[in-house]
Amino acid sequence: MSNYKGVATYKNMRVSAQKVRLVINMIRSKKANEAQHILAASPKRCAKYVLQLLKSAVANANLEGSEHLYITSVYANEGQYIKRIRPGSRGNILRICRRSAHVTIIVQTTNEESL
Repeated sequence: MSNYKGVATYKNMRVSAQKVRLVINMIRSKKANEAQHILAASPKRCAKYVLQLLKSAVANANLEGSEHLYITSVYANEGQYIKRIRPGSRGNILRICRRSAHVTIIVQTTNEESL
């Protein structure tokens, strides 16, 4: 079997990178099918976005079944901040930083010789 590779990136996911890393650490180095079951059962809010991204990466691999695909790399980097202000005490203003994340998933088939 030749080596198939699928990459998918989600830019500006409206969840902080720290919260996304909690979810992607659960699926790192797992089979794509197993990771989909883990994400579907996860109660975290960003799990549905990561599941959508994983399905996109599997589709980008151009392979009929996803039983041979493994998650070789998954990472979350910080995106841009949305900066807001709110009034504080004694005429001050308090800054609110709404964080976002850039998440990338790479799935790939493995060679039978390396197993």
